Amino acid sequence: MALANCRKCRKLFNKLVRDICEDCLAAEEEQLTVVQHFLRDHPRSSVFQIEEGCGVPASLVMQFAREKRITLVSSEGNRVTCKFCGREIEAGSICKLCQMKLSGDDKRAKIGAAMADLGKKTPPAPERKPTYTSYIAEKIRK
Repeated sequence: MALANCRKCRKLFNKLVRDICEDCLAAEEEQLTVVQHFLRDHPRSSVFQIEEGCGVPASLVMQFAREKRITLVSSEGNRVTCKFCGREIEAGSICKLCQMKLSGDDKRAKIGAAMADLGKKTPPAPERKPTYTSYIAEKIRK
């Protein structure tokens, strides 16, 4: 159990996972629900329209999108980009191609990059042949 200062209000708190205190977390959750309700009514809103309509800072809206708590429709004001390659993504912080590269699936990543340039979806992973161990496990289950 480590003591830390909240990055928002600078109050001292027991840091477990997040770098903000419970009070700021509750306020952030309230802002998230406001943004979610606004997006239900105005689904194609830009970050700046959300900021004006809800009073939630644009940086916090982008943080929600990076944490995959909301999904932004691609438009001029909504630019969530991959941390590694800079491609535009809907949510999260890393695009699928960079995820494949990081997972060690370089062959699929190269094919995916070529197909992304053509505007097509990445092909699914090839099915793996069953090993002897999986064959035995399947027989035991039956």
